[in-house]
Amino acid sequence: SSATPSYPFFVEAILKEQLMPQERESRYVLPLEKALKAKGFGSISGGGSTLFDRAEPGEREILESCIDIELANLDEALDLTKQTLNELGAPVGSKLNYSKNDTVCSEPIGDNELLNVYFDNYNLAPEIYEKVDTRTLYEALTTALKGKIVGTPNGPYTWPSEVLFYFIGPSADQIYEQIEPLRFEFPIFQNARVVFKRKDTQTAQTEIRIPFNARE
Repeated sequence: SSATPSYPFFVEAILKEQLMPQERESRYVLPLEKALKAKGFGSISGGGSTLFDRAEPGEREILESCIDIELANLDEALDLTKQTLNELGAPVGSKLNYSKNDTVCSEPIGDNELLNVYFDNYNLAPEIYEKVDTRTLYEALTTALKGKIVGTPNGPYTWPSEVLFYFIGPSADQIYEQIEPLRFEFPIFQNARVVFKRKDTQTAQTEIRIPFNARE
């Protein structure tokens, strides 16, 4: 077997997404490495996640995912890296960090918007939790988006206080339009936090709360 080539330029990809390690590997790392190696442009040398403390004590959440990339140059190889990550669905707020001519550079990437739906996992009536599980909820969310080029569901991520499903697509608002009617079918939507992360910097992150009496 041949040794992995050594490349002179280090680039760090920061993906503003709550990716678990196996998801980062399958969705971004393996396809990007394949694209780079096909051209002899570079390889992946590592990766990780940045965590932050949530409001509830003892709960932590992924803030962003990182991919360590070694490139042959900061021209075609960097362009291919950016193009590939965008094609793979990198969300808005993502970036590439690297050093060029002793200057630290940070280049934004990502065209997709994010919609985070945090379901209340603590304050609802016990019978609501008994009637629906995360698999049923995932299937309902998937069905609501099926055949529409608006986004895809990811998750669940579960804490004692909340359960997160997040969606990536061209428009966070269009995604919400498709899943919002489910709140009348599934009482589990009551008191959910819905966070929009849009391309428009004037409304970069907007949060709404679905009421308890969702049928009114």
